[in-house]
Amino acid sequence: MSNRICNYCFEDEKIRKYIVDNGEQADNSYLCTCCKQNDVDEEIKLYLLKKEDLADKLAEVIEHLYVHEDTHGMGGSARSYVDKGEDPLDLAGLSDIQDICMDYFDDDCSVLAEFIVENKSYDEFNHFESSFYREWMDRCFFENDEEDEFSLSKWQKFCEKVKHKARYFNHEDFSVSETLEDFNDFFEQIVFNSSNETLYRARKICTPSDREDIELDPDKELGSVPIEYAKNNRFSPIGISYGYFAYERQTVLKEIRATVADEVAIGEFSLNSELKIIDFRSMTMSKKFLNYFNDDFNEKFYCISHFINEFITDISKPVSDDEQLLEYIPTQIMSEYILSKGYDGFSFDSSVNSGGANLVLFEKKYNFNKHTRCIVKSIDMIIEEIE
Repeated sequence: MSNRICNYCFEDEKIRKYIVDNGEQADNSYLCTCCKQNDVDEEIKLYLLKKEDLADKLAEVIEHLYVHEDTHGMGGSARSYVDKGEDPLDLAGLSDIQDICMDYFDDDCSVLAEFIVENKSYDEFNHFESSFYREWMDRCFFENDEEDEFSLSKWQKFCEKVKHKARYFNHEDFSVSETLEDFNDFFEQIVFNSSNETLYRARKICTPSDREDIELDPDKELGSVPIEYAKNNRFSPIGISYGYFAYERQTVLKEIRATVADEVAIGEFSLNSELKIIDFRSMTMSKKFLNYFNDDFNEKFYCISHFINEFITDISKPVSDDEQLLEYIPTQIMSEYILSKGYDGFSFDSSVNSGGANLVLFEKKYNFNKHTRCIVKSIDMIIEEIE
């Protein structure tokens, strides 16, 4: 039996790409053990890689993403805390290789796990001797200060602490600044300089007075809210005014929850200088250093990206008026921290318009270009301008 596999032996796109990038192209008419054959007419190109090489890479990926019992010892510790009949491995939250394959790879997890066990080269620690030993803990949930690990639980801890214990000063058992300083290096990886984007803000016109105010001073009425009118918001507390923009007309209309037949005013703005923007959009948060198949994969950044995604998820959660004062505190602190590090704002995916994005600006570093009055004609935010 051949000791090589091809890129068509797997469903997972990352695994396929790894084989293509690191394997050798098969000869014409080569038939792989998975029954896939080179076919010029069908544009099927087979790339071959040694089974051992792929198994070693998959094992390396697992060791990037997970910590073994030999290091964390949680399985042994849990035995001291469970009641009779309880499974200590459940309490410790440990996974086996099949569980890991299910979470991270789009292939049959049992088949892929056995592939790793059967084909991995010599393992002096026997970490991969079985596919069903529950010995692995997700690195992003494992906290070990001595090894500079980064725990996902920090986001929940951070939210609880700043909401219910300490938000303005550092305390003996909790430091706001130390928690947020973990992000500094990561932010530098996802910053971009922005200078020529067109931005939009919109407002529903509900009364003749609204229409008159906008026509008299569209820059003021459609730009950032004056500080005397700044209410408590997801990113800024009462009395502090940030600019909330969208990169697309359709996005800004959906953000203000415009509906069919609404009359709206749309302001068009442009940045007036080159700004440093933190980019939380998914296209940036999936950069190479977060791809666990890449050589420059960074485990700490990978876990921080999950922390950031929790922050982004909180942005889109519906919050009742009664809960806003408390629930907005963590996102407001995060926003002000980004401002304190010298950044001009941050962008993130719109939760109401797939493919759209929003931008928060801390200062009025933009120019007003023009505005239009429109009627929303369809649920897809097709608009008709009003002369």
